Amino acid sequence: MIRIAGISQKGKRKLMISVLLYILIAVYAFPSIGQAAADYSERIQDISLMADPEEKYNHEYVKMAVSGSYIHIAWKAMSKDYSHNVIYYTRSGDGGISFETPRQLVKDSNQNDSEFRHEWNNFVADGAYVHLVYTIGWPRRLVYLRSVNNGETFYDPYILNAGGYYNYPGIHAAAENGKLAVVWAVSSDYATLLCDYSDDGGTTFKLVQMAQAASKSVSFTVHDLVRSGDYLYVLSSEYDGQYYHESRMFLWSSWNSGAAFNTPLQVTVPTAEGKDYATKIQDAHYSPNLTADGKLVNMVWINNDNPGSFDGWWAPTLRTRRSADGGLTLEEPVTLHTFPAGYQSGANAGLETITGKGSNLYITAVLSDKPAGTYVWRSGDSGKTWSIVAGVSAGGWWPLIRTDPSDAALIHLVNSGYYLSRDSGATFNGGVNPHYPFNDWQWEQFFVDDSGVGHLAAASGANASSYEILYRRLGPEPYPGSADKALTLVNEGNTRRDNMQVPAAPDLNPTGAMTLEFWFRRESEAYNSQTFVELVAKKRLLSGYSSYALGLWDNFQIYCRLVTDKSANSSYGEWLGSGFVPPLGQWTHIAMTYDAGPAADNLKLYVNGLLHGTVSIQGNILTDTMDSQLLIGNRDQNAGSGSFSVDEIRLWNMTRSQAEILADMGKQLVGNETGLAAYYNCNDTVRDITGRENDGFLMFRESFTTTGSKPPQVTALSPEIGAAGVSLSGRLTMTFNENILADAGDITIRDITANSAGTVFEVIPVKSSQVTVSGKTVTISPSLNFSTPRKYAVTMPATCFKSSGGLYFQGISSTLAWNFTTGEQGQSLLSVSPASWNVAKYAGTCDFRVSNTGTGTMNWTARVISGTWLRITSGFSGSGAGTVNCAFDANSDTSERRAVIRVTAAGAAGSPADVTVTQAKAFQTPPTFQPGPGMNDGSDDGSIDAGKDSEFYICRGEWSGTNTYISGVARSTCNDCNSKAYIQFDVSTLPDDVGKVYLVVTHLPHTEHCYSMCAANFYFYPVLTPWDEMSVPQTPPEEGEPILGPIPISFPNDFGKREYDITEIYRQWKNGTTPNNGLVIYSRDTGCINAPAFWGVYSSDNPEIAKRPYLKFAVKGDINGDGQSDLKDTVLILQIIAGIQPESGISLSADVDGDGRIGIAEVICVMQF
Repeated sequence: MIRIAGISQKGKRKLMISVLLYILIAVYAFPSIGQAAADYSERIQDISLMADPEEKYNHEYVKMAVSGSYIHIAWKAMSKDYSHNVIYYTRSGDGGISFETPRQLVKDSNQNDSEFRHEWNNFVADGAYVHLVYTIGWPRRLVYLRSVNNGETFYDPYILNAGGYYNYPGIHAAAENGKLAVVWAVSSDYATLLCDYSDDGGTTFKLVQMAQAASKSVSFTVHDLVRSGDYLYVLSSEYDGQYYHESRMFLWSSWNSGAAFNTPLQVTVPTAEGKDYATKIQDAHYSPNLTADGKLVNMVWINNDNPGSFDGWWAPTLRTRRSADGGLTLEEPVTLHTFPAGYQSGANAGLETITGKGSNLYITAVLSDKPAGTYVWRSGDSGKTWSIVAGVSAGGWWPLIRTDPSDAALIHLVNSGYYLSRDSGATFNGGVNPHYPFNDWQWEQFFVDDSGVGHLAAASGANASSYEILYRRLGPEPYPGSADKALTLVNEGNTRRDNMQVPAAPDLNPTGAMTLEFWFRRESEAYNSQTFVELVAKKRLLSGYSSYALGLWDNFQIYCRLVTDKSANSSYGEWLGSGFVPPLGQWTHIAMTYDAGPAADNLKLYVNGLLHGTVSIQGNILTDTMDSQLLIGNRDQNAGSGSFSVDEIRLWNMTRSQAEILADMGKQLVGNETGLAAYYNCNDTVRDITGRENDGFLMFRESFTTTGSKPPQVTALSPEIGAAGVSLSGRLTMTFNENILADAGDITIRDITANSAGTVFEVIPVKSSQVTVSGKTVTISPSLNFSTPRKYAVTMPATCFKSSGGLYFQGISSTLAWNFTTGEQGQSLLSVSPASWNVAKYAGTCDFRVSNTGTGTMNWTARVISGTWLRITSGFSGSGAGTVNCAFDANSDTSERRAVIRVTAAGAAGSPADVTVTQAKAFQTPPTFQPGPGMNDGSDDGSIDAGKDSEFYICRGEWSGTNTYISGVARSTCNDCNSKAYIQFDVSTLPDDVGKVYLVVTHLPHTEHCYSMCAANFYFYPVLTPWDEMSVPQTPPEEGEPILGPIPISFPNDFGKREYDITEIYRQWKNGTTPNNGLVIYSRDTGCINAPAFWGVYSSDNPEIAKRPYLKFAVKGDINGDGQSDLKDTVLILQIIAGIQPESGISLSADVDGDGRIGIAEVICVMQF
């Protein structure tokens, strides 16, 4: 989040909210069309509409109080004709399921008469008691309203103070066990801090003067009030107008419900000069800055460590402090976060809050400095020590954090999004947008009741002609009903986009293997046939793109999409189409599977359990948890209007076979099946049936509808799909899940040995004698014998078979779906995977799988036939499938070496099968690594094997993946002619233990023509996400913090060859702490650029090899610079230690421990080689 100067505070808030909503959900904006919430969503209740159906008021400053099953909501409404204000009240007695028609509790006669400030906590509930405090009139009176019957009726207003004050800076109330305290401050000639307390539920009050200012220049503000039993704690500030920016914050404590107070304790920390400045504590809504449990009270605030003078200089820190003796003493403060100094510090005062009791406490705050977002700190020792939790969200504003009375491990957080932790705040899920589609969400209030149900209320003006008060109940999803239902979702242009969101969690983030499957029915034709309509998709942070998705595209064909860390396009990844258009109004089962292990055909797409497409890809699936969701339904406005239903949504963290998909797709699961990560059967609930608690959230007007009958489904095929060794005269059988009837059409058998289209082998009419139907089984008897060895496929139209109810089996249209290879009956087929391994020079392990893809039995053995450095550790033999595990020694040779393992299976086709293991050579210097030339010819596949570099040059829409140079410049303020230089090396086979690593480049000379920005500082930044050198401008990758710089460059220059030390980022690439997506080099200096100073070098595409970039290494312990760390180096080191001058030069870059000397540490290092 970026703090921007020159924008009003309200503007900043709106900016932050809009940024959050883009990051959090990528919600497409809805028009402001004056419709009420009820017209948009059945999940959000428009509370104010019941009170003001003609929309004569702007409804703001919402307050909420929860007591048992009663939800109380009060708010201020301002008439649009500026004649008066109203305070409305409504309640729910059924836990937020329904609300009564709101009532007017207060109505004044002048726009400025009543005050019901958003930063006050002046509306509280205690059992059946409801307490409301406000001011009215001019001068203002302090007025109290109460109910003793859960808000059914309220007593007449009671004047707490009629002193004629013009300003009440802070009014807060706290109630517990029939005792009430109201603490308030007044501005007068001499400011006063007061407490009204009642021991009888508000029937009578006693007034206590806590403090009175000694000078007219002093004023008080009440920021927070909390009670625990008879202990009462107040957070207030004192401002002295005589000393600019001088203010202090104090903790007041009472042990007897407010009848008397201890001496206040200063909370804020003075600067070194002894000055004080208490920043604002509450922003545009109330959030607790105090939490108490008996004598223990904890607080959080942002302290200004350097209030300065008239320049208002900031040096803010986020701090917490506690008292363990009822407010008699304060322990030393704990600093949670130190912000950069200055106005652009990123310190959002008023956006910090605390919750918890006893030992477990939690603080949340929004940081706008790097890295921006919403963070949580937690303490397990009552606030003595604190630890930060990784960022919960990349955005956020006005956060609130609550513990769950029903489960101490549950922590709820709202910040315009809603996030949940199930492990006491250690981790949070990916969050959802609970107020979708209302983007302008202000004065938010959030509570969790005793049963664990969340209650969220706020004001919104984004989707209506006036601000409205909206409420959403965030309750546990019910258990499934007994009726078979489906979830139906409707898109109606920009006015309705039904969807279901599941907050991201590790269960929803498969990496190397996955299966996503569900039933789908098109209910209408109206969707845009050229837009990818995502049916089920896992979203990713920031990008808004999907990790994996199943949907419709290209005239409603079923497509899937998958993005891995090796995808050439990190936004869209790989696409795979089925060629199948699901019939309108009929159920179709679709599934996608992925297995990162196999090298070929490892992304598969199934329709009705039958294979319809494969593609070969590599890498682990790119996923995010923060601010990401599993999304069911399409919110893309380009998708147009339309509707569809889904049922039996299943996500697996394993690759399911076609046989497994066929066997289970027609039945409901229990939820405890092996590998099942999330499961939604849609029977009147979006609860996760696995018990993993990845429950969904419905967002609009989604509905559960009767499923109806599904078409007949194949449960088994013989021969099995992909079977080998099939009899030349064998029959073909299909088994369905119900009794079946033959209808019309032809069954076609094709010979697809040569290609997937194949040639027709035989056409068999479904009503001929060659097709026999008996109950659930169909037997097909070809009249011709198959040839061997040949590959055959069976296809048939949807009209061939139907159920007794008249629903048609949707046919087999793809030759991938049912195919087999002929051979002798019972022929086993030996298969090993992978057939080769490339391993590093270091000692390690590898393994490969043995399987029988034929039909007979198979016994096998494995042995090493070459390479004494490789040995089998387990899996020497087996029957059928098995795994061979191996270990290998380190390679000290300067050339790579190979070993071979042979697997033998007597009588099996494909035997013997060899696996080749190739081990990298020991690295030798002068170690340089120079790839190239680059394969940057416009059809780049993203490979970095041959060198990868690109220039992001957006001036005139140009960029370069093929130029002989790359360059980066400063950021232009007068035109869009900016450029960045990207470069990446494949370091996977390069050494880990190095002294230094240098990027060596040859600079372009810059000796003519510089008209502006002729000097700038340049930096190297790590690239955090994958990029394609041919399309960087379309999908610029994410960048990290600079790892090298500043590098000053000024005109004119001719640097020639230069070395840049990139040792630290190289080590991070090797140990995996930073992904290796290369570097980007440019300047963040700003100005009008015209032929400016630049960081420009020759690229890997340069025809002159000597000018191409390369990496240069210095090996640890390599004293003599010959590329080896050996006995020769040991001798040199001992000479140096003994004071003998070596005859040859020494390389200080071989320093092992970084002390700048050659000594014992280097001897030890060398002796280890």
